[in-house]
Amino acid sequence: MSDYAVLVPELTVSLPKRQTIASGLDAFSHAAEGYLSRLATPMTDAICEKIMFLLVNYLPRAVADGTDIKARERVLSAASLAGWMLNNAGTNLGHSTAHILGAKYHLVHGEAVAYALPGVLELVNETMPTKVKEIGKILGVEFALDDTPAIVLQKTRAAYCHFRDELVDLHPFSDYQLAKAELLTNVDAILHERFAQNTPVELTPKKVTRFLCEFG
Repeated sequence: MSDYAVLVPELTVSLPKRQTIASGLDAFSHAAEGYLSRLATPMTDAICEKIMFLLVNYLPRAVADGTDIKARERVLSAASLAGWMLNNAGTNLGHSTAHILGAKYHLVHGEAVAYALPGVLELVNETMPTKVKEIGKILGVEFALDDTPAIVLQKTRAAYCHFRDELVDLHPFSDYQLAKAELLTNVDAILHERFAQNTPVELTPKKVTRFLCEFG
């Protein structure tokens, strides 16, 4: 682990748009998965919430205008904190999926975790509905007092996909031209990847299969 991180936003202004998108969404997933991890604590939760807040507010700006130094600075700070959270709260099934599929099919890592996050939200909603709702609030969702956990999940997923696909402009998973049947050949490998154990539900082949069916 590093002792220091030197963050110079001016050095990121020429980063290509697609790499800005992938690295920014990877940082968001570090925070969201750490927030939804068995290793999460009140201290890591507070930092993960701030990371997600910064990325929701500044990543679209950094993507739209790579020379926006304030946006680059905020995104860079969020990404550094997200790396810190990786070593404190860990990640979960989303990163396990990206590690396995990325190595086998050459999916860009930050894109893969972004495609995985909606399924992660659904998977953990049964055990962490309050945290799923908090992520929704960070994404700008206004919930009604009588919203059920299922409705909260639906709204949060929709808000994240809007952020990911419309505001940040991630290209669709279909561009990789990978059939669902091919993805399902990786259930066992994903189930036993080391970060999967941090997922706050008991994972089974059936749950991972359902998760992969929604990947993208």
